[in-house]
Amino acid sequence: MRPGLAGGIQQAFPHNGATGVPLSVTLSWAESSAATSYEYCIDTVNNNSCDTSWTPTTALDAVVSGLASNTLYYWQVRARNGSAPIEANASAWWSFTTQPSQQPWWDPSWPLRRSVAIAMRAAAC
Repeated sequence: MRPGLAGGIQQAFPHNGATGVPLSVTLSWAESSAATSYEYCIDTVNNNSCDTSWTPTTALDAVVSGLASNTLYYWQVRARNGSAPIEANASAWWSFTTQPSQQPWWDPSWPLRRSVAIAMRAAAC
């Protein structure tokens, strides 16, 4: 732990290894008693580094939207107070996988749906 940042910061949600996470998710973390702000990063590269960008906030959560379906993401949050930032969970990046894409009800490649549609069309005539 670095001087000036009493108590470590801990990630809270989504949990490490979570699956089926919505494409719009709220990241959350526990408060660090001496932090004046936080920064979070969400990334698709597993290298314990932020290859996108750190996003500043003073809140204990952040809504991230526009995520791709069925994609493995890595995320980290860090506390700031004017000194060097300290990352959550002893710098261990957490991961989660977003939900699979939602197929619409009508899928012409599904034979049962095709036969139901044909039967419905025939009945309407």
